[in-house]
Amino acid sequence: LGQEINSLAVLAIFIIGASVLGLGIVEMLMQAVKDEYNTISFYNGLTANANECGRADIAAVISHINEEENIHVGQLQYCIEKLSQQATMVEDGKVEAEKIIAKADEEKDLEVTDTAIEA
Repeated sequence: LGQEINSLAVLAIFIIGASVLGLGIVEMLMQAVKDEYNTISFYNGLTANANECGRADIAAVISHINEEENIHVGQLQYCIEKLSQQATMVEDGKVEAEKIIAKADEEKDLEVTDTAIEA
């Protein structure tokens, strides 16, 4: 509970600061997502460094903290989806990407089949 209160306090301070700068709530949430990804990247490096130093125990703790940061991203993205029509465009992009990947996989399978037939 204490960690959640800290996260909410940081978010509240961020929102107040961003509103002073004239950013809308969606823009603030998007900036919060960006900040979370930066934090995740930092923790990934810290985890790798701890492992390289032979401190799997410390790496495990940092990894656990990092999992929480990923949850924060999901929570923030959910808020963005509730407030912004652009979120539907993100979903459309996911569907389009799935189609492109499926087509590329099919073409790759055909190439492998063609190569096997030629051999």
